[in-house]
Amino acid sequence: MSIQKKILSKDKIIIEKETFINNGNTIKDSDIINLYNIAYKQKEPLTEFMPNTDENGEALIWKIKLNTTQELIGFCVTTDLKQFKKYQNFESKGGIKEAKGLFITSVAGNSDYKGIVRLLFEEIIKYANDEQYDYLLLEAKKYEPINFLVKLYETQGFTSIKEMPPEDDGEVGTLMCRNISESFNCYVKILSQFKNCGKKIKNISRKKHKYKHNSTHSKKIRQINRKNKSHKNYIKKKK
Repeated sequence: MSIQKKILSKDKIIIEKETFINNGNTIKDSDIINLYNIAYKQKEPLTEFMPNTDENGEALIWKIKLNTTQELIGFCVTTDLKQFKKYQNFESKGGIKEAKGLFITSVAGNSDYKGIVRLLFEEIIKYANDEQYDYLLLEAKKYEPINFLVKLYETQGFTSIKEMPPEDDGEVGTLMCRNISESFNCYVKILSQFKNCGKKIKNISRKKHKYKHNSTHSKKIRQINRKNKSHKNYIKKKK
């Protein structure tokens, strides 16, 4: 028998936004950790939580609470993508260097309530508009047998772009994005980057092969030179 979920509306909740700075200081908020563990079914439950940022990087933690009891019923994290632009794999993971992007991670909610993601995303999209972001990016895990997360994010205006390689935990994710700026088409840009990245990867693999071949060739030459040198020394000693 299915349990009837409690439907949320704006007048029943409050949304708080907190700044997190990565100075090695993890989050030990038990409410956040419990929600995260339940949502992601951790084999080894987390005892602390670290948003995905660089050292001294900044993230925003969005908390949704019931306005009557102050109970935390959902949260997510957003990170400005500018801090990751320096990495070589930035574009191959969907980042756009000439645009202002916001990455959404760790979306988790209490399953007793319906509408948590919608209310959180409404607030984030409003924030992205106000701060003049061009696009939003997220990676939806593909849980079997029902790919419910992708469908959920599609209702919030996100479009599936590409299936990404498995992470360390073996889970496969789908890269999804949402346009914010009307004058910027993030979908076309990201897809064109993937094509270019594919060409670059092929070139890199050939260079690696060539480098490997040259290094092996050099090794053989060094071995021959050592043999010749030792043979000459042997002849000199015999004389």
